[in-house]
Amino acid sequence: MQNLLSTFKSKQAGILLDALQKANDEEFSRFVLENINAISAWLHSEEFEKEHLQEPFPPLLNPKFLELESSRYCANLAWNLNLPLNIA
Repeated sequence: MQNLLSTFKSKQAGILLDALQKANDEEFSRFVLENINAISAWLHSEEFEKEHLQEPFPPLLNPKFLELESSRYCANLAWNLNLPLNIA
């Protein structure tokens, strides 16, 4: 994991490590590892850095392009990913 995080900027690495520690969830950790390229791309994107980097709980994936069903698994995943609620 340390080698993987060495490719991250320090702020982005801290965001990811903080989310993993707070979740303390094996399924979430597996999800992160399976989607690490997408997470890294998002955390290093210009949009993320402009719109979310300074938030106290920034989303680990771009919430504009995600569709999660309303199952308990997806609710927990959305919580651990810090995804905002859609307000209509």
